[in-house]
Amino acid sequence: MAFKLFDVDEDGSITVDEFSSLLQSSLGIPDLDVSKLFKDIDIDKSGKISYDEFKIFSLKNPEYAKLFTTYLEHQRYYYMLQEDQDQDRHLKICAERDVYSATTLNLHHSTSEKKED
Repeated sequence: MAFKLFDVDEDGSITVDEFSSLLQSSLGIPDLDVSKLFKDIDIDKSGKISYDEFKIFSLKNPEYAKLFTTYLEHQRYYYMLQEDQDQDRHLKICAERDVYSATTLNLHHSTSEKKED
């Protein structure tokens, strides 16, 4: 799952740009140099990290696996909060629309009753 998070263009491998931008943004350090870490993970020195390379590194270095998983959990939590806020906004808009409609109907109804008098 964490591999897919890094593989932004979904081509089955992680480039140094994908890897560094995600780590820099997740850690909040825009000038973080992750080139050594990238080279350590890129076993075959192809310039890209495959799923197998990522998995092997994560198994050998559980502290990094935890970092990747923690970030993934953080992102999931953030998106759930966003969805809840969006749903709350939608419900509020619907409630306001219903109140407006009811008020308009009541005004129209009370105006028609006055005309009949």
